[in-house]
Amino acid sequence: MADSSAQARGAARFSSAVSRGLRESAVIAIAIGALVLFMALVSYSPDDPGFSFTGNAAPVHNRIGVIGAWLADVLFFLFGRPAFLFPLVLAAACWALQRRLTAESTSRANTLVRIFGFLLVLVASCAFTGSRACCARAPGAWSAGWSARVSPRGWISWVRHSS
Repeated sequence: MADSSAQARGAARFSSAVSRGLRESAVIAIAIGALVLFMALVSYSPDDPGFSFTGNAAPVHNRIGVIGAWLADVLFFLFGRPAFLFPLVLAAACWALQRRLTAESTSRANTLVRIFGFLLVLVASCAFTGSRACCARAPGAWSAGWSARVSPRGWISWVRHSS
């Protein structure tokens, strides 16, 4: 009895062919998601109805449609030009899945470090974009304003004005 339970725990959940097929399916799904997101961001039009603008009677200009217009508007509202990092990260994840030859499991710590690294790059690029923004109505003004308050320059100006 103890022997069979130890074998069951050590056995793989899926055969190698099934895990390879699942990995290939994930690669295809992520690649399609990255392309759709990239297309929605590239074909963004401020005249389309979305999160920050109700639009007019004109047809939607976004190649993905109303959903693409909303998604692009939300991403540009929150992050500005660094929103193009999202399809890039999805493409990198797709490439990493394709390059992985064995179905080795990654640790949670490794995954958390990668997510933290992406968030750090995202915040830093929003801060850089915000420092170069010419006006408060520029795309990504919300995240630029937030990251400017978090940056050391924002703290210094806050200390100067509060005293």
